[in-house]
Amino acid sequence: MVVSKISMSESQFQNFNHLKIHSQYSICEGAVKIDDLKDFSKLNKIKSLGLCDTTNLCGALEFAEKISKVGSQPIIGTQINFKYGDTTGLLPLFALDEEGYKRIIKCPHFHFLIMMSFRPHLNLTNYWKILTV
Repeated sequence: MVVSKISMSESQFQNFNHLKIHSQYSICEGAVKIDDLKDFSKLNKIKSLGLCDTTNLCGALEFAEKISKVGSQPIIGTQINFKYGDTTGLLPLFALDEEGYKRIIKCPHFHFLIMMSFRPHLNLTNYWKILTV
């Protein structure tokens, strides 16, 4: 992938944080490699960037290490399938601090190992306390 400087003014970068980036670890949703995100962030002086791969945190460590090395603030997150009553959907979760990160890493575990169904989901009624991240 060719990384280039985009034409937005620097002040627009300072006021905008992209939080729902899907990397190559979001199967069928994202194709951007973390190295490309690193290069793009450095070239465009992006202050912070959020990773939100669906139902996994596989790229979180790589993302945090590489993005922080170029001077950008990494924001770790994931997107989970949820169920609340009769409503189902996707819910992005972001860690605000270390405690929030510890709670987020529990979600994929509940998502796949505890919920035994074809389309695993987190029942918000049962696990609401985990999601106070």
